Amino acid sequence: MKSMAKALVLAIGVGGCASVSRNEYGVAKSNAVTEVSQAFVAKPKWKIAVLPFKNSGKNGTASDIADTLSTHLMGMGFRVVERTQLEAVFSELKLNMSGAISASELKRAGEMAGVDLLVFGTASYEYVPEHTYMAPKINSYTGKYSGQVGEATGAYHTLDGETAKFVDVESGEILINSFCNEKPRSKSFSLDIANSIQSKLISLGVLKKPAR
Repeated sequence: MKSMAKALVLAIGVGGCASVSRNEYGVAKSNAVTEVSQAFVAKPKWKIAVLPFKNSGKNGTASDIADTLSTHLMGMGFRVVERTQLEAVFSELKLNMSGAISASELKRAGEMAGVDLLVFGTASYEYVPEHTYMAPKINSYTGKYSGQVGEATGAYHTLDGETAKFVDVESGEILINSFCNEKPRSKSFSLDIANSIQSKLISLGVLKKPAR
Protein backbone atom coordinates (compact mmCIF):
# COMPACT_ATOMS: atom_id res chain seq x y z
CA MET A 1 0.00 0.00 0.00
CA LYS A 2 2.84 2.37 0.85
CA SER A 3 4.56 1.65 -2.46
CA MET A 4 1.34 2.40 -4.34
CA ALA A 5 0.91 5.69 -2.50
CA LYS A 6 4.55 6.64 -3.14
CA ALA A 7 4.18 5.88 -6.85
CA LEU A 8 1.05 8.00 -7.08
CA VAL A 9 2.72 10.92 -5.31
CA LEU A 10 5.68 10.70 -7.68
CA ALA A 11 3.37 10.60 -10.68
CA ILE A 12 1.54 13.69 -9.48
CA GLY A 13 4.75 15.51 -8.67
CA VAL A 14 6.59 14.93 -11.94
CA GLY A 15 3.70 14.76 -14.39
CA GLY A 16 4.44 18.18 -15.83
CA CYS A 17 8.17 17.62 -16.23
CA ALA A 18 8.16 15.14 -19.12
CA SER A 19 9.67 16.34 -22.39
CA VAL A 20 7.18 17.11 -25.16
CA SER A 21 7.34 14.95 -28.29
CA ARG A 22 6.59 17.05 -31.38
CA ASN A 23 5.48 16.14 -34.90
CA GLU A 24 6.83 17.34 -38.23
CA TYR A 25 4.85 20.58 -37.88
CA GLY A 26 6.53 21.54 -34.61
CA VAL A 27 3.37 20.88 -32.60
CA ALA A 28 3.05 18.50 -29.66
CA LYS A 29 1.86 15.09 -30.81
CA SER A 30 -1.79 14.30 -30.26
CA ASN A 31 -4.17 11.34 -30.22
CA ALA A 32 -7.02 13.49 -31.55
CA VAL A 33 -8.28 13.28 -35.14
CA THR A 34 -9.23 16.43 -37.07
CA GLU A 35 -11.08 16.98 -40.34
CA VAL A 36 -11.13 20.40 -42.03
CA SER A 37 -13.45 21.27 -44.91
CA GLN A 38 -12.20 22.80 -48.14
CA ALA A 39 -14.50 25.75 -47.45
CA PHE A 40 -12.40 26.67 -44.39
CA VAL A 41 -9.13 26.16 -46.27
CA ALA A 42 -10.33 28.46 -49.06
CA LYS A 43 -11.61 31.11 -46.67
CA PRO A 44 -10.45 30.67 -43.05
CA LYS A 45 -12.69 32.11 -40.36
CA TRP A 46 -11.12 32.97 -37.03
CA LYS A 47 -13.82 34.78 -34.98
CA ILE A 48 -15.45 32.08 -32.84
CA ALA A 49 -17.46 31.43 -29.71
CA VAL A 50 -17.24 28.17 -27.78
CA LEU A 51 -20.45 26.92 -26.16
CA PRO A 52 -20.40 24.90 -22.92
CA PHE A 53 -19.77 21.27 -23.81
CA LYS A 54 -22.70 18.88 -23.54
CA ASN A 55 -22.09 15.97 -21.22
CA SER A 56 -22.67 12.47 -22.53
CA GLY A 57 -22.93 9.81 -19.85
CA LYS A 58 -23.90 12.19 -17.07
CA ASN A 59 -26.13 15.21 -16.56
CA GLY A 60 -25.24 18.85 -17.08
CA THR A 61 -22.79 20.78 -19.22
CA ALA A 62 -19.05 21.40 -18.95
CA SER A 63 -18.21 25.10 -19.12
CA ASP A 64 -14.73 24.47 -17.75
CA ILE A 65 -13.86 22.25 -20.72
CA ALA A 66 -15.11 24.93 -23.12
CA ASP A 67 -13.00 27.54 -21.34
CA THR A 68 -9.91 25.31 -21.51
CA LEU A 69 -10.36 24.69 -25.23
CA SER A 70 -10.94 28.42 -25.81
CA THR A 71 -7.60 29.24 -24.19
CA HIS A 72 -5.75 26.75 -26.40
CA LEU A 73 -7.51 28.01 -29.56
CA MET A 74 -6.57 31.60 -28.78
CA GLY A 75 -2.98 30.46 -28.59
CA MET A 76 -3.04 29.46 -32.26
CA GLY A 77 -4.77 32.60 -33.54
CA PHE A 78 -8.52 32.15 -33.13
CA ARG A 79 -10.33 35.21 -31.75
CA VAL A 80 -12.67 33.89 -29.08
CA VAL A 81 -15.68 35.83 -27.82
CA GLU A 82 -16.09 35.69 -24.05
CA ARG A 83 -18.66 33.22 -22.80
CA THR A 84 -20.50 35.91 -20.79
CA GLN A 85 -21.13 37.81 -24.03
CA LEU A 86 -22.39 34.64 -25.69
CA GLU A 87 -24.64 33.88 -22.72
CA ALA A 88 -26.19 37.35 -23.03
CA VAL A 89 -26.92 36.75 -26.72
CA PHE A 90 -28.53 33.36 -26.08
CA SER A 91 -30.55 34.83 -23.20
CA GLU A 92 -31.85 37.65 -25.41
CA LEU A 93 -32.81 35.16 -28.12
CA LYS A 94 -34.34 32.86 -25.47
CA LEU A 95 -32.12 29.98 -26.58
CA ASN A 96 -30.73 27.18 -24.44
CA MET A 97 -26.94 26.97 -24.81
CA SER A 98 -27.10 23.20 -24.34
CA GLY A 99 -30.16 22.59 -26.52
CA ALA A 100 -30.88 22.19 -30.21
CA ILE A 101 -30.64 25.27 -32.41
CA SER A 102 -32.17 25.88 -35.83
CA ALA A 103 -30.31 27.26 -38.85
CA SER A 104 -32.02 30.65 -38.51
CA GLU A 105 -31.28 30.80 -34.78
CA LEU A 106 -27.66 29.83 -35.45
CA LYS A 107 -27.30 32.67 -37.94
CA ARG A 108 -28.96 35.20 -35.66
CA ALA A 109 -26.86 34.19 -32.66
CA GLY A 110 -23.70 34.45 -34.75
CA GLU A 111 -24.62 37.91 -36.00
CA MET A 112 -25.42 39.22 -32.53
CA ALA A 113 -22.24 37.74 -31.02
CA GLY A 114 -20.15 38.99 -33.94
CA VAL A 115 -18.66 35.57 -34.73
CA ASP A 116 -18.17 33.47 -37.85
CA LEU A 117 -18.21 30.08 -36.16
CA LEU A 118 -19.90 28.55 -33.14
CA VAL A 119 -18.08 25.64 -31.54
CA PHE A 120 -20.31 22.86 -30.22
CA GLY A 121 -18.64 20.26 -28.03
CA THR A 122 -19.42 16.99 -26.31
CA ALA A 123 -17.65 15.56 -23.27
CA SER A 124 -18.10 11.79 -22.96
CA TYR A 125 -18.07 10.27 -19.48
CA GLU A 126 -17.95 6.69 -18.26
CA TYR A 127 -19.63 5.74 -14.99
CA VAL A 128 -17.38 3.87 -12.58
CA PRO A 129 -19.38 1.92 -9.94
CA GLU A 130 -18.57 2.26 -6.24
CA HIS A 131 -15.20 0.79 -5.28
CA THR A 132 -12.13 1.55 -3.18
CA TYR A 133 -9.30 3.42 -4.87
CA MET A 134 -6.26 5.56 -4.12
CA ALA A 135 -6.90 9.31 -4.31
CA PRO A 136 -5.03 12.53 -3.48
CA LYS A 137 -5.95 13.93 -0.06
CA ILE A 138 -7.33 17.46 -0.06
CA ASN A 139 -6.60 19.84 2.81
CA SER A 140 -10.02 20.67 4.29
CA TYR A 141 -8.92 24.21 5.16
CA THR A 142 -7.15 25.26 1.95
CA GLY A 143 -9.03 23.05 -0.51
CA LYS A 144 -5.68 22.17 -2.11
CA TYR A 145 -3.77 18.93 -2.58
CA SER A 146 -2.07 18.03 0.69
CA GLY A 147 0.84 16.11 -0.82
CA GLN A 148 -0.53 12.80 0.44
CA VAL A 149 -2.73 10.02 -0.92
CA GLY A 150 -5.08 7.62 0.78
CA GLU A 151 -7.91 5.18 0.23
CA ALA A 152 -11.29 6.50 -0.84
CA THR A 153 -14.54 4.70 -1.55
CA GLY A 154 -17.22 5.82 -3.94
CA ALA A 155 -18.60 5.91 -7.46
CA TYR A 156 -17.70 8.57 -9.98
CA HIS A 157 -17.70 9.55 -13.64
CA THR A 158 -14.45 9.62 -15.58
CA LEU A 159 -13.91 11.69 -18.72
CA ASP A 160 -12.96 9.42 -21.62
CA GLY A 161 -13.38 11.58 -24.73
CA GLU A 162 -14.22 14.97 -26.24
CA THR A 163 -15.51 16.19 -29.59
CA ALA A 164 -15.52 19.75 -30.98
CA LYS A 165 -17.43 20.85 -34.08
CA PHE A 166 -16.85 24.32 -35.61
CA VAL A 167 -20.09 25.32 -37.34
CA ASP A 168 -20.37 28.16 -39.87
CA VAL A 169 -23.17 30.45 -38.64
CA GLU A 170 -24.04 31.45 -42.22
CA SER A 171 -24.25 28.04 -43.88
CA GLY A 172 -24.65 25.68 -40.94
CA GLU A 173 -21.78 23.61 -42.37
CA ILE A 174 -19.29 21.93 -40.06
CA LEU A 175 -15.96 23.42 -41.13
CA ILE A 176 -13.76 21.72 -38.53
CA ASN A 177 -14.50 18.49 -36.70
CA SER A 178 -12.02 17.22 -34.12
CA PHE A 179 -12.32 14.41 -31.59
CA CYS A 180 -10.19 12.51 -29.11
CA ASN A 181 -11.44 9.18 -27.80
CA GLU A 182 -8.08 7.78 -26.71
CA LYS A 183 -5.96 8.62 -23.70
CA PRO A 184 -4.58 12.09 -24.54
CA ARG A 185 -0.85 12.46 -25.14
CA SER A 186 -0.95 15.88 -23.49
CA LYS A 187 -2.40 16.87 -20.12
CA SER A 188 -6.01 16.95 -21.39
CA PHE A 189 -8.36 15.94 -24.19
CA SER A 190 -8.89 19.64 -24.98
CA LEU A 191 -5.18 20.23 -25.50
CA ASP A 192 -4.90 17.14 -27.71
CA ILE A 193 -7.78 18.48 -29.81
CA ALA A 194 -6.17 21.93 -30.07
CA ASN A 195 -2.80 20.40 -31.03
CA SER A 196 -4.49 18.25 -33.67
CA ILE A 197 -6.34 21.24 -35.15
CA GLN A 198 -3.15 23.30 -35.24
CA SER A 199 -1.21 20.48 -36.95
CA LYS A 200 -3.96 19.96 -39.52
CA LEU A 201 -4.17 23.67 -40.36
CA ILE A 202 -0.39 23.84 -40.77
CA SER A 203 -0.44 20.79 -43.05
CA LEU A 204 -3.08 22.50 -45.20
CA GLY A 205 -1.11 25.75 -45.40
CA VAL A 206 -3.63 27.73 -43.36
CA LEU A 207 -1.23 28.30 -40.43
CA LYS A 208 2.53 28.64 -40.24
CA LYS A 209 4.72 26.35 -38.17
CA PRO A 210 5.29 27.75 -34.68
CA ALA A 211 8.64 29.42 -34.05
CA ARG A 212 11.04 27.31 -31.97
